[in-house]
Amino acid sequence: MKKWIACLLLLSILLSLSACGGTAEETEPTAEPTAETAEESAGEESGADPLLPVKAAANAYPDDAVVMTLDGQEILWDTYYYVLSNYLSNIAYQMGYLPESFDVDVGGMTMDEYIRKVAEGYLCQCVATLEHSEGLVDEEAIARRMDEEWEQACAANGGEEAMLSLLAEDGLTRRAYDYFARAFCTFEALENALYGEGGNDLTLEQIDEWTAEQGLVRCKHILLLTNGEDMTDEDKAAAKATMEAYLEDLRAVADDPERLHKLFDELMQEYSEDTGLVMYPDGYVFGKGEMVQEFEDAAFALEPYGLSDLVETSYGYHILLRLPMEKGIVADMNQSTYQPIELQQMVADELYQKTLAAWREEVSVEMSEDFAGFTIQKLLYEQ
Repeated sequence: MKKWIACLLLLSILLSLSACGGTAEETEPTAEPTAETAEESAGEESGADPLLPVKAAANAYPDDAVVMTLDGQEILWDTYYYVLSNYLSNIAYQMGYLPESFDVDVGGMTMDEYIRKVAEGYLCQCVATLEHSEGLVDEEAIARRMDEEWEQACAANGGEEAMLSLLAEDGLTRRAYDYFARAFCTFEALENALYGEGGNDLTLEQIDEWTAEQGLVRCKHILLLTNGEDMTDEDKAAAKATMEAYLEDLRAVADDPERLHKLFDELMQEYSEDTGLVMYPDGYVFGKGEMVQEFEDAAFALEPYGLSDLVETSYGYHILLRLPMEKGIVADMNQSTYQPIELQQMVADELYQKTLAAWREEVSVEMSEDFAGFTIQKLLYEQ
């Protein structure tokens, strides 16, 4: 069950949002909590569980109380509370406490306003995803997946009654659980519907256009390291001479891209001392500011199938070969699982995020009268 809950929460990371009409980058807090705020923390002073006020707030309103309507869709308290409580829990985890006051400035708004904006934005994205998926995704397949996941979770946790108890411990009603489960499954299915599974419906022209807009290049390189503590001047000179010999061989076939690429790969696989070669066998896809300056300057000076001169960096001696973008190449790594992300998947993810952001901005928000003066401060400390 915990794994599935984690998947639901992962949606907020995948969406990379913090508010309707804004990305996380645009509204990220720019101020740290002050020392005074830290000292005021009730949890820090008493040693009590800092999440007690958050847990107690679950019952502040009836589960079916309407908090807001998004594009005419009612968002009920149990759904809103789950998003809000998880963000507050994350703050408590990162800071080690919950502040008594949420009036601290976080870049032009109070922390209270910021957190509510995050929660609203997350729910806007869920609504937009579900709205725009109509007619594009297989609703029956999504329902089957949800049923299968629910049955597996119940079986793994002692039955449905025990499962519901576990949900309650995480601040989830079954209704809210189903809502976020549907949003998560739809989020995945909709990207596949728009761009093909793994981005495979994207054309090379679309990939080239996007990577050019982002200022990305793709380069392979051969590296002989010279930054070891035991490297002598003689060792460095020998490494340079070896690389110059490789470069001479490569230049001899430089007018034939196919032969050049083949020979470059042979030398790279046999002699390169770049530890990243294992993860990035297709070369690096990168933009400006991501590599050491000498490497970057050499890469961006090349045209596709262009061969660099010998490049010296703090790591050692490099020979670069710039290559065109191709579908199927490893362009990035998942930082949590270290699974490779192919170029078309990376482009599809980025295009999808842009599309989602546009949809999110279009969602109309109307707070219900009962929540017109709602604040986190009142919820946690003034009930």
